[in-house]
Amino acid sequence: AADDFDDGGKQPRARPPRPGASLNRSIPRRPPTYPSPNRWKGGHEEVVLLPRLRCEEGRTDADGGLDDKVVAFQDINPSAFRHYLVIPIEHIPTVKNLQRTNEDHQLVSHMVKVGKDLLSRDAPKSEEHRFGFHQPPFNSIDHLHLHCLALPFIPSWRQVKYTPLGPLGGFIDAEKVLEKIKPETEVYS
Repeated sequence: AADDFDDGGKQPRARPPRPGASLNRSIPRRPPTYPSPNRWKGGHEEVVLLPRLRCEEGRTDADGGLDDKVVAFQDINPSAFRHYLVIPIEHIPTVKNLQRTNEDHQLVSHMVKVGKDLLSRDAPKSEEHRFGFHQPPFNSIDHLHLHCLALPFIPSWRQVKYTPLGPLGGFIDAEKVLEKIKPETEVYS
């Protein structure tokens, strides 16, 4: 339309950016990283975790790993020297949904083992590791994911995000989660 041109119809006028649009057109907006929690409504058991994650022959594009229980990849916004996420294939909304069952205990143990293996492979000289989960309301998505960090934190202020906040929740160490969900042994008389 003629309204779109200010110099006799030769050059389009610059329009204000759409809400949420990148102001610098040379820097594309980052695609959504995690699916919306609404995607899980309706009993979907099969999950595609990330649009950017391409699995080929049991490996991910981030050279993490994939098996029948979990997928692992590097965090796209790492908070430490090495930062992996280990995510169960089965949808579990948050750490609060884990139960005192053998199945959940074995799953979290497996997630920790996968994380330790990745960090020992990618950061063998790192002397300090941290493994844990964010608890609601501090979790970023409603799909359980284990943070596996080879320290130091980069930048150092990011350690705040991975600090337990006592009764307020925040970050909880994976070992504490394993203690909480350890199945009670049955006593037979």
